[in-house]
Amino acid sequence: MQESFLIKICLAAAIIGIAGLIISSNYEFSQPKEIPLSKFNNKLIDSQVIVEGTIQKIDSTPEAYFITLKQNNEFINVVAFKEKYSPKSAQIKVLGTVTLYNNQLEIIAKEIEDV
Repeated sequence: MQESFLIKICLAAAIIGIAGLIISSNYEFSQPKEIPLSKFNNKLIDSQVIVEGTIQKIDSTPEAYFITLKQNNEFINVVAFKEKYSPKSAQIKVLGTVTLYNNQLEIIAKEIEDV
């Protein structure tokens, strides 16, 4: 009798926990945040961020664009693979992952939209 009651409680707790995880994954705290370049630091490495800025320079290889993005007086390099982006506008919003390359922070773009 007690064993079946415990199994039912465990099953109910597992279902409630899974439902809670599914619901919480759709909330804002799980989404990348727009962060000003002035707040960038090494703690953001491997984090997804959103950054908006003005394209200062674009270098191109057959596979990717290397974009220097400016926001106020701050700069960051953005790597955008050509199958994901084609430059159309000087003002862009980047969703990507912060990485460290040659001891400098950069963003590997996942999505770029013209603003």
